Formats: sequence, structure tokens, C-alpha cells
Amino acid sequence: MAKPSPTYAGSKELVALGIVIKDARLELGFSQEALANEVGIDRSYMGGIERGEHNVALVNLVKIANALKITAAELLAEAKLLISQIFDTFAENFYDGRKTMMIALGLCTHSESSTYRVGLR
Repeated sequence: MAKPSPTYAGSKELVALGIVIKDARLELGFSQEALANEVGIDRSYMGGIERGEHNVALVNLVKIANALKITAAELLAEAKLLISQIFDTFAENFYDGRKTMMIALGLCTHSESSTYRVGLR
């Protein structure tokens, strides 16, 4: 069984790609095992890809995309969009939380809180 990438396992790019692959697989009604068989890789390796543990080779990415009836470029574009959406949500929540904390601590009033933005929007 392949071990997770010691350098890249859990990176935002691989996690996002794994989420996109899993979503596309489920949308087509494939089991993880069926997709792995179609691609020609081990089911446990496919699971690792979907969890963002493996730095997927381009050849395997193309095979996965073909099995999912989309292009590798579309998979990567969806992963990039997901990363952007996650960052935007994080930034929004960070800003709102910081503003609320400053108001609660009496460091600023509600109307002044917008001056404490740190370029997150």
C-alpha cells in the first residue's frame, strides 16, 4: 500500500482535488472501488487521493478525469475554485470574529470597527 506523501499530504491543493474527485465520482454513482478499477489503481490508493494524501501523477490524474468523463483541466479548475471559496469563507469569518472581539473588549464601537480591517475584503 502506498504511503501518504511526506511532503504534500494534506496540502490545500491535494485536499481540494480529492474533494472534487470524490464529488464527481459520487455524482456518477461510482463506488471508490469501481473508479479505482476503471483507472487501474488500487482502491486504497484512490481513497488516499480523495483524502488529499497522495501527490497524484499527471498520468493518473488524466486517467481519473477520463473515467469521470471530464478533463484533467476541469478537475484542476474546480479544485482551484474550491480553494478560493474556502479562503474567502475563512477570511470573512476571521474578519467578523475580529470585529466582534474588538467591540466586546471595548476597543472600538460598532461604527468604528470597519477602520480595523486588515485588507481582507
